[in-house]
Amino acid sequence: MPRRSHLFIMGVLIALTAVCHGYLTNRWSVFAAGQFDPDILRSIDDRIGDWEASEATISPEDRMKAYAVSRKFTHPGLGRTIQVTLISGHPSKVATHTPDVCFPGSGYALKSSMDRTAYPTVDGTNRIGAYVADFQKTTATSTETLKVRWTWTSDGVWEAPEYPRWYYGRSPVLHKLYVVHSVVDGDPVKEEAYREFVAQLIDRLNPRIKR
Repeated sequence: MPRRSHLFIMGVLIALTAVCHGYLTNRWSVFAAGQFDPDILRSIDDRIGDWEASEATISPEDRMKAYAVSRKFTHPGLGRTIQVTLISGHPSKVATHTPDVCFPGSGYALKSSMDRTAYPTVDGTNRIGAYVADFQKTTATSTETLKVRWTWTSDGVWEAPEYPRWYYGRSPVLHKLYVVHSVVDGDPVKEEAYREFVAQLIDRLNPRIKR
């Protein structure tokens, strides 16, 4: 093949690489905080169903990635607490750093498979796609197991795509929601209580996300 053809092919490959990188990083989009309300989650300052809200700390890593806010929700009757974190920003930042990547850095090992599941919305007209997995941390004195659910949206439809960075690559803003709670052996609290919480939480968040 003539040298000119080799150079042409190389040029095409370089151009395609640049386009793909720009697509993934949203290089050609201008991001502004005004595109969304950074206090979407903080605005829920009372309760979700029977779960009472309170302030929660956010990790420095999450603060560096994008706009992030966290809240705790406690159910007095069940004696259980859920921690919710909402991260918003560029898809190139928000689509990555999933729990299987981040949690091991805090000593939590993946205990189960990462399963994709779907919950009905409050009105039953749609589905909430999410990943769910258990993570476990063992020390000399104790073992802690956490169940983590996470899902993304750019428009109020919450999904768990296999490749979120590609799936949301052209969205101007992406939101990622974490819902975390402890898992106790023989816990009488049924899974349905947590699934209902997720649906109720998203029902409260969506009006602010979609406006």
